[in-house]
Amino acid sequence: MREHLFRGKARSGKWVIGNLVISAPQKGSLSDRDYYIFPIEEEGMYLVDPKTVGEYTGLLDKNGFTKIFEGDIVPLLGNSYNAEIIFSCGCFCLIYRNIRLDDGKIKDVIVSMTMGTIPDNVENPFTVIGNIHDNPELLCSM
Repeated sequence: MREHLFRGKARSGKWVIGNLVISAPQKGSLSDRDYYIFPIEEEGMYLVDPKTVGEYTGLLDKNGFTKIFEGDIVPLLGNSYNAEIIFSCGCFCLIYRNIRLDDGKIKDVIVSMTMGTIPDNVENPFTVIGNIHDNPELLCSM
């Protein structure tokens, strides 16, 4: 069973991994909420920037050490392109940004996979090289 963890960046700039709690809306506005992460390895809680919150995909990188979260960036296609990890409702997607197509147009290309796409006996091809919040330049066309 997959761990349900979230990662977010605290106002101090520190990345925190743990359980996510979203405060009740203030004054009836759904956008006026605070996001907190309760770390799994320390006591307390951190107020995090909601734009940086990403869910753990349940996958580790190809070395088996780094947890892969939404918003992580991985190189693919023989390191020709970098892709952003998207994870929602059990669907694992890769978004290739600014890809030049055969017709010369530049577009974002989305590749969707289910969690069962990478069988247990197949080596995971992903290596996390950054994330969209700290390293947006990694998504530029290569």
